[in-house]
Order: sequence, then C-alpha cells, then structure tokens
Amino acid sequence: MWGSLVAFLVALRQNLTAGKKAPGGTKGPSEPVVIPKGAARPIAVGVPGDPKVAALLTEMNQFLAKNGVDTSVASAREFTLLPKTPEKVSAIPPREYWPAIATLLREVFVPLRKRMGMPLEIRGFRPVDYNAKVGGARYSRHIYATAMDIYVAPPNATTENKNRLKLEAASIYLNRPDLKIGFGAYNSNVHLDWGWKRRTWKDGAKWVKAAKRVA
Repeated sequence: MWGSLVAFLVALRQNLTAGKKAPGGTKGPSEPVVIPKGAARPIAVGVPGDPKVAALLTEMNQFLAKNGVDTSVASAREFTLLPKTPEKVSAIPPREYWPAIATLLREVFVPLRKRMGMPLEIRGFRPVDYNAKVGGARYSRHIYATAMDIYVAPPNATTENKNRLKLEAASIYLNRPDLKIGFGAYNSNVHLDWGWKRRTWKDGAKWVKAAKRVA
C-alpha cells in the first residue's frame, strides 16, 4: 500500500500545479480525491536530501525562527514529515501557509512542550491524498496546515506521561479561547488545531473537565 505513496505524492504536486484533481483515493487508484477549497497544495515532496526539499526546509525553519518559534523543539522537518511513507518524506506547504504554522507552533505547541518538560513528537501537514491514505477526515485541519498530532517521544511514552500530555493540552485549550483551538484526545496522542472552530472530540471533553478541576 505504501510502496507507491512517494510517486503518488509527486503526482499530486504535478497535478495540482496543473489544476487537476489529486490522483487515487481510498476506494481504488482510479477514484480521484477531491481537493477541498483552501487545502494546502505542497510545493515540494521528497526526502530531506533532495536539494529543493532541503532548501525549502531551511527557508521554512528560518521563517519560523523569525516569527518566534523555538525550532530546536518544533522544526519544519517535524511539521512536514509524512511518517507512513517508506522514505519518511517531507511535504512542504506553500509559503502563504507558513504564518499560520508559525502561530500554531509558537502559541500552542511550544507552550505545551514547556509544560511537559520532555521531548514531544509532531505530525503536522498532510497533503490531501496522503490524508486519505491514512484515514484522515475529508476536511481534516491537517490538510490546511493548521493542525498537529502530538505524541510523547520514547522512552518517556508511559501511560502517566500520555495522560499528563492530555491534561496539559486541555489546559492550553481552556486558557486560549482567542485561538479557536480544536482539541481531540486519543489513547496515544492529542490533536490540536487552531483558527477554525473551538471544539472537542473523542476524550477531549473529559480532559477539559479534568483541567478545570485542577486549574
């Protein structure tokens, strides 16, 4: 299933440049994936060793740093990584999406990282076809580059630390209503997005109640 995904993503970039629908879909390679309005269309897809991808990752890191993001804990490579591809490629969203990414990392992720006091892993931007392949919602905020899934990095990924991550994420949700944060709490990770609609799902509401009790 994943062996052809890199070629799939390259085809996506080529087709989007030409204004076509994304190739493939969840029901078979002949079914197109419709690109929702406003979804980010990657300007480069490839491994960090690819010269174009490497240059864009450097440029994006510089942009994030200039906009107040601590790139030692939240880098462009982490946000653009597609972990379920065999080569662990990066998909770079267009530059006009970078300010929203900087806000997400600066105002949501970095404070969460400081609260946790330990390394966290990010899964951020997803091109539309990759999102479909991994079972993401059709209008997932990941395709707009305004969402991230966050995990406690090994070897600290204990049940206690995963629960603490959910509690701290819930606290950020409570304390920043201005950001219109979306918060979902899962078994192994949390999802946080911003700028669309303030809401919770899965176990998010439970952890928000818990955060209120300890506030």
